[in-house]
Amino acid sequence: MNTDAASRRDDVSLCHQIRNEQQATITGLQQRRGRLEHDVELRLRSKYGPRSERIDPQQLQLFDDDGEQPPDESPTADAGHCAAVVVREHQRRGGGRNKRPEHLPREIVEHDLSEAEKPCPECGIQRERIGCETSEPWEFVPAVLKVIEHVRWKYACRSCQEHVAIAPPPSRPIEKGRHGRFVQNAQW
Repeated sequence: MNTDAASRRDDVSLCHQIRNEQQATITGLQQRRGRLEHDVELRLRSKYGPRSERIDPQQLQLFDDDGEQPPDESPTADAGHCAAVVVREHQRRGGGRNKRPEHLPREIVEHDLSEAEKPCPECGIQRERIGCETSEPWEFVPAVLKVIEHVRWKYACRSCQEHVAIAPPPSRPIEKGRHGRFVQNAQW
């Protein structure tokens, strides 16, 4: 039985040795797989990701598992120097519509109330101008692009302090649109 017990001890120690080798191999392969998955993810992100997430190829060398540092670099060499990062300020666009270019020819068309609409409906006194509303739709005339400025005068009764009236707006192809009409057969 002594030889049988000795062979069993050898078999058990051999099994433990094989198990430890397999465990070390599995751990090493899992680490390698993790590094490869990370590398693939970084490469996909650099190819398909937004520009802000693209990486410098030299950054990939920072995580090599060799444990060695390049001979010309030391961890404390640049510890005292911090590079200033300059970030360009984001400028927001203003709200509302853009102004029409000043270099385009302009034509001012005034829309006024008729003489029958100018008296106040309550007291009958002639209403006075108090301001205007302006709109600037585009109008395309072949080979000419110009801005037509529509000025609609507003009237109010000075004695009542009420009954504000304004000339009706010109018709447009699209309700509340910025463009006027396209003149196809313009005569020069």
